[in-house]
Amino acid sequence: MPYQRIHITGGPGTGKTTAARHIAGILGHPALRLG
Repeated sequence: MPYQRIHITGGPGTGKTTAARHIAGILGHPALRLG
């Protein structure tokens, strides 16, 4: 989801950015572990 990534890079909504960052981190952790 490139749209979410752009939001994480810079977005006026702090809450949304934090949520997206959390989701990205949770999804990135297993991805890096499996990778």
